[in-house]
Amino acid sequence: MRGGHNFIDLTDQVFGRLKVIGRLSNNRHGRPRWLCQCSCGNIAAIGTISLRQLGTKSCGCLQRESLARFHQRGPNSPNWRGGRQRTSAGYITIYAPDHQRATKKYGQVLEHIVVMESKLGRSLFSGENVHHINGVRNDNRPENLELWVTSQPSGQRPEDLVTWAKEILARYEAAGVTIS
Repeated sequence: MRGGHNFIDLTDQVFGRLKVIGRLSNNRHGRPRWLCQCSCGNIAAIGTISLRQLGTKSCGCLQRESLARFHQRGPNSPNWRGGRQRTSAGYITIYAPDHQRATKKYGQVLEHIVVMESKLGRSLFSGENVHHINGVRNDNRPENLELWVTSQPSGQRPEDLVTWAKEILARYEAAGVTIS
C-alpha cells in the first residue's frame, strides 16, 4: 500500500467538502485512491489527481444542490426577476401559481385578468374576457380595462337568443350586478 519515492499522504486533509480518512488500493493505472467522507455524510473513493489537480470538492452533492437551485421556480430561482414577463403578443404575465388560470408548468397568469378580477371582486365567468380600452396590451391599469361578454349560442333563432339572454341575466343577478 505504500507509494513510490514521491508519495504524499493526504490523510486528514480537507478538499472542499471532502475529508480524506484513509488510503485505498491503487486504481487500475497504479495511482493511489483515497477514502473520503463528504460533509453531507457520504463516503467516496477518489483519486489523488482528482483531489489535488482537478478540484473535486464533494461526493457529487455540491453539483446536485447547484442543479436543484437552477431548476427552482418562482422567488427561489436564481433567475427570478420579480415575476412579471412580457409575452410575444405584448401582454404581461405575472407569477401566481395558485390562481385557477395559472399555467401548470410556469404558474403564470395574464395580469389584466388578475386586475379585472380584483376590480370585480370575483373570478371571471366563462365567456367573459378583458378588453384594453386604449388598445395597449401591457397597460393594465384598472381604468383602462373593460369587461366584455362574448358567449352566445350558435345560430340566431329567437328562442335560442331569449334562452341565452335569460341565462346571462340570471348569472349576473346572482353575482350582484344591478341590471336596469
